[in-house]
Amino acid sequence: MFLRLLRRFVAFFSRKIFRHVLTLLFSVRVSGEEHFWAGGKRSLIIANHLSSLDSFFLFIYLPEIPVFTVYDSEKK
Repeated sequence: MFLRLLRRFVAFFSRKIFRHVLTLLFSVRVSGEEHFWAGGKRSLIIANHLSSLDSFFLFIYLPEIPVFTVYDSEKK
């Protein structure tokens, strides 16, 4: 129980700090954030390009901590 609370506490504050730093370093534009909660408890977020930084930026800028699913077309 304590470890789960500590993990969420660290994730919350690290996201806040990284959000401010990344906003200073990059020109990040978030649009449609008001629609995030319209999907209810579950929402599907699709990144518009295939950068390895997409998951990091989604983790930082989404209002909730996301769960990621990755499709690798190279594996058969």
